[in-house]
Amino acid sequence: MTLSPLRDCCLSREAREAREALRISRGIDFQIRQERKELKFQVKANASLVRGVDAEKVTTLTKLHVDAIRSLWSDPGIQECYDLRRKYQLLDSAKYYLNDIDRICDAAYLPTEQDVLRVRLPTTASITDYPFKVGDLFYRMLDVGSSYSWRKWDKFQCFDECQSIMFVVPLSEYDQQENGMKQSVDLFRTIVTSRSLHYTLLVLLLNKTDLLEEKLMNSHLVDYFPEYDGPRRNVVAAKDFFVTMFSALSPHIIVYSHFICATDTNNTKFFFRELNDQILRRNMECVLCNSICSAGIH
Repeated sequence: MTLSPLRDCCLSREAREAREALRISRGIDFQIRQERKELKFQVKANASLVRGVDAEKVTTLTKLHVDAIRSLWSDPGIQECYDLRRKYQLLDSAKYYLNDIDRICDAAYLPTEQDVLRVRLPTTASITDYPFKVGDLFYRMLDVGSSYSWRKWDKFQCFDECQSIMFVVPLSEYDQQENGMKQSVDLFRTIVTSRSLHYTLLVLLLNKTDLLEEKLMNSHLVDYFPEYDGPRRNVVAAKDFFVTMFSALSPHIIVYSHFICATDTNNTKFFFRELNDQILRRNMECVLCNSICSAGIH
């Protein structure tokens, strides 16, 4: 009895199964290529649709635009680009608004407190002045573009009645293409050497702690500040480093440092209460000192 027919039958069956497996594999590969091609085409179409919107003039978005924005934002390639946002200028609030695109574009939409707080308006002036009042104290927030702008402004301003200077540092700008943190350092150095500020309470306000924590997961501080010798992805160590760096610029002036997230209203309210108390204590110390000097007591 010969086994050739049986062997040939087994080989024939194996060959058929192999051919079928190859056919299925090729079919799957073809389907994947088609889906990728269609997805690429859809992404391009959505991008073209969104780019056609005049952001300076648009007041409402159609459902077609909303669907396009939502689809783009969920695309893995877009998310990868977002993680690399340090390489280009992107508003910090972009993620917040894109995550809530359906709510914001709803016909019955009303802006929330957070929606308003996260809006950023571009300014063309070198210095923008924002006066406001908290309790019994008046504040003036100055958006200063550079140390040159500050020096130009400082020549014509009198700080005799200024009780406190708040210097706001955006912690999230340490890894941008134009290192905003180094610009803040240059401006801070200019301010603390100003003769008119020697008797002023100086408050260092380190803002955007939430974004700092998020960014440290993807970009390492030592790549932008080689002198940093702390552990990577460590928020506490990064905060300590920044406080030390700014404090070293003003060895003859006491700097009160605070970490805040300006969009956290409770956090901000707590800070201003603390600041008001510090200013009041400082005023009482000055009054007491003047009284002692007037009485000739040493």
